[in-house]
Amino acid sequence: MTQIDFYVLTQTTAIARLHYACRLAEKGINQGHRIAIALDNEVQAQTLSDYLWSFKPESFLPHILQDNEPKQKALQHTSTSTENEVAIGDAKRQTPIALIWSEDNEHYHDILINLSQKIPEGFSRYRRAFEIVVQEEDCLKITRSHFQFYRERGYPLKSHALG
Repeated sequence: MTQIDFYVLTQTTAIARLHYACRLAEKGINQGHRIAIALDNEVQAQTLSDYLWSFKPESFLPHILQDNEPKQKALQHTSTSTENEVAIGDAKRQTPIALIWSEDNEHYHDILINLSQKIPEGFSRYRRAFEIVVQEEDCLKITRSHFQFYRERGYPLKSHALG
């Protein structure tokens, strides 16, 4: 059964939430995990993608966006469609972080970091799921409803209050 961890931050900003998600992802990568980060839409995914590039001045966190359709189209002029599909499939299998927003990613079932307003379908296939809470009214309301959802279904829950 999926272990659910809530990380409760004292900060109130969305950027604090993104920053902590990057810290969790970096820790997971260093431990050899594959991580999916769930977001509400492609715009949020692109924002997080940009942040993953600049999270630390000396490095970045390697990741892939769930929807590679634009990249596939851009590559089609230099290689066949089958070659593109193989290359993108290989990238998904090899890249430690996937940013997802509309469906579960078939290659990532180790750790889920949920930054979405909803609980992603397929969350129960992950070994662990992390929810990051900031002290902002909408975030508190959403993550409380997530906590209640998991608790009612008997998932093991842990809460970590962070300073």
